[in-house]
Amino acid sequence: LQHTTFNQLAAGSQVNLEIDQIARYVERMTEWSNDQVED
Repeated sequence: LQHTTFNQLAAGSQVNLEIDQIARYVERMTEWSNDQVED
C-alpha cells in the first residue's frame, strides 16, 4: 500500500476499477458460446 494511493482513501471513497480482465473473460466465453452454436 505504501506504493499506491490506497492509503489516502477514506471509507466510502469512490474508486475506479479496471475491468479489463473481466471483459476479456466475457469475450472468450461469448466466442466459445458462438462456436458451439455454429456446430
